[in-house]
Amino acid sequence: HLLARRERELRHVEHLDSPAVGCEVALAHAREFQHSLRHGAIVTHRGAGVLGSRGMGQVLFDAVLFDLDGTLVATDAFWAVAAERGARRAFAELGLSRQLPTPREWLSMVGLPLAQGFAAVFPELAPDVRARVMERCVEESHVALRTGGAVEMTGARELLAELASRGVALGIASNCAQAYLDVMLRELRLGELVHEARCLQSPGVGNKADMIADLLATFGTRSAVMVGDRATDA
Repeated sequence: HLLARRERELRHVEHLDSPAVGCEVALAHAREFQHSLRHGAIVTHRGAGVLGSRGMGQVLFDAVLFDLDGTLVATDAFWAVAAERGARRAFAELGLSRQLPTPREWLSMVGLPLAQGFAAVFPELAPDVRARVMERCVEESHVALRTGGAVEMTGARELLAELASRGVALGIASNCAQAYLDVMLRELRLGELVHEARCLQSPGVGNKADMIADLLATFGTRSAVMVGDRATDA
């Protein structure tokens, strides 16, 4: 009963400075973008013109690249609960006695390379011990995703479809592993709309800048915009 209560708390806690709030802002701008596409309005993204004059409805970018977690995927719907389950398993296996991270701490990892996020939340653990904890958390997150835990952000699919219908090349650049990316492309059917996707395990990739450069080269354009929920996505 206590564990079930804890998981309910993890699902419903509010995080005013969490990535979840960042993605709500990002999707609010995206919905404005979608509305403007349909009505030919002028909208701006950080001061840059996105569409032509009213009535034209012309997209001035050849490609739109999206972050994954917190932008297209509502990661806060499953990650904190799954990660805590994994951490409990790892702590029991390793005989660790440590307070579990708060929901805010779990969500602080979203959008970062996972090893970096775990190093920030578990700085006192030896690298091999921290790796075991991370492994168990990832296992539990995959279980959650396979059992329907993957949830897209409200309006995300509609926005992708709208852009695709206008001939815009769509890409994903995410600091995740290939297995996670594959699950999201399959379970949320993002692969039906997104033309190319890159992650930290893609060939020749060391960071998000590499992903973006490779996507632009693949699309054969420098005319693109990146949409994300963190400053590091810009």
